Amino acid sequence: MKRNPSLAPFLTLALVVLPAAAQDSKPAPDVVGPQVLDPRVEMAKIKLVEVDGHPLTLADAMEAFTSSHTGHGALVRGEAALRELMGRLIERELFLAEADALGLPEDPVVTGTVENYLRSEVVTAFWKRELNDKIVVTEDEIQSFYAKTDVALKLTLIEVRDRDRCEALRARVLAGEDMSALATKESAHPSRSFGGLLPYVRRGEIDLGIEKEAFALETPQSLTPVVTTESGFAFARLEERSVNPTRLPPEVALPQIRKILRDRVEDKLRAEVEARLEATGSVTIEEPLLLPEMVLEKAEPDAVVARSLGRTLTVKELREALDVDQLRHQDPETVQGAARFVARDWAMREVIWSESETNGLRDDAEIVFRAERQRRETILGLLAERYVYAEVAITEDDLRKYYEENKTTSFTRPPERRLAYIVVATKDEAEKLLARYKTGETFEALAKQASIDKTSAVHGGRIGWIKKGDILPEVEVRAFSIAKGAVDGPIETSAGWFLVYVLEVKDAELIPFNGARTAVQKRLMKERQKEAWSKWSTRLRERAMVKIDDDGLRAAVEWLARQPAPEKKLIDPNVPHGEAKPSATPGATPVPEKKG
Repeated sequence: MKRNPSLAPFLTLALVVLPAAAQDSKPAPDVVGPQVLDPRVEMAKIKLVEVDGHPLTLADAMEAFTSSHTGHGALVRGEAALRELMGRLIERELFLAEADALGLPEDPVVTGTVENYLRSEVVTAFWKRELNDKIVVTEDEIQSFYAKTDVALKLTLIEVRDRDRCEALRARVLAGEDMSALATKESAHPSRSFGGLLPYVRRGEIDLGIEKEAFALETPQSLTPVVTTESGFAFARLEERSVNPTRLPPEVALPQIRKILRDRVEDKLRAEVEARLEATGSVTIEEPLLLPEMVLEKAEPDAVVARSLGRTLTVKELREALDVDQLRHQDPETVQGAARFVARDWAMREVIWSESETNGLRDDAEIVFRAERQRRETILGLLAERYVYAEVAITEDDLRKYYEENKTTSFTRPPERRLAYIVVATKDEAEKLLARYKTGETFEALAKQASIDKTSAVHGGRIGWIKKGDILPEVEVRAFSIAKGAVDGPIETSAGWFLVYVLEVKDAELIPFNGARTAVQKRLMKERQKEAWSKWSTRLRERAMVKIDDDGLRAAVEWLARQPAPEKKLIDPNVPHGEAKPSATPGATPVPEKKG
């Protein structure tokens, strides 16, 4: 009865990358990340260029940079890199001016998208203020919780939606009726498939209401009272109370306990805030309309399923917020749970948005800044869709020609290897393990026993199928040069010494046109769109008045050089680096170096 992640596929969530906190200036290496956006006031004073009389600053340039890199890119310091960024900035400004001339900023698509974005940002900031900033868990609480994890319980559980029905089922169990049979027939909990029987549970693994009452039981066959749970109402019977057979050591358990306790504090705070929001908004939910058959089929589209502050959510709007086609394949509990979540979430958001007029969130400087950035990105996207790419077309002959020209490089499945490996700290350890393998010990047993890569060790060293570029290059070279069934090593890497075992091999394979057609279409369309964007960019640049501020350029280069570098994150040596997100303006060209 923990939080149900099954709702995730049915909800649309906006992910926001917040700027990093400003840092004190200090000498830095050759790379600076997008957190230099923070001192925007300073950057706004450094003018880089005028485009048709409109000044653009370093702050504008860094916004263009972060818009296209989504917080993951790295800007190399120096004049050459800054000129490239200025080229992107100038191009964006010209396209935005063109969009403005076409009236796109007032288009309902833009205004609607920006309002939805702003609403989402306000809601995110609200819950951060009400929850994240108030959650406190002390080390004493964590240690106290760990001290109680020496006990494990075996329970039989029945959970239903209605309290009266749950009380009646408990009474039937007290009267001698078979609880397992009742659970199988009546319970809504997944454990009904096992007659309501749960595996050994420890504190933190079941709903807090049930946990508190269940761990207070001492005598087998005794029942908890009916308690409120996240999914309804439930009671449990103690089958066995024993020493926890899988109690984790403190270094493993304490971080998990910290999360459990934080989640509980969050749940309590959230319930309190939601109760206040419900009262403020006079929120009502029409539960009969949330029944699976009503959500999926029977309810009239204009029927009102929820009310908040006098506004309404209709069944049609509810269905639009859900993935109804996917829900049709889910069990009734999931359908009803997803519908209830969306209806309540809408009601809460209405109240939060209304309150943001007076609590300052709607006017928060960071939120306003991000909403304005979203507005510009939406305008550029609409300009591209309606105008820049309007004439882009692809015929079947185009697709086949592109396929033939690129099939050996782009439409051939690369060779793959299914591998296992062992990682140790020294060459001597690796050689000893290799010798043991050659004398008859299995690679799987050696990996489980000795590998310091614990993720793969538990699977006998197996890491699955890999392609070139998926693992460390030193290991990759050897893995793709030996035959199926061979073991190679020791291999020295930055992550340790490897022994690699090739379990299976797949050679390169040409994908037939019919199988590659969708990918061919996407690639060719992307190339044609890039060409169209570039042509527009060239035309706009030819008629624009662009004046670079050389003094500002030098000042910007010096300012960036003084900024701290981002803190480098540790990277899993077995996970390849992802490619940077392509620019939102694919035809961007750098500003030429100054001559003479």
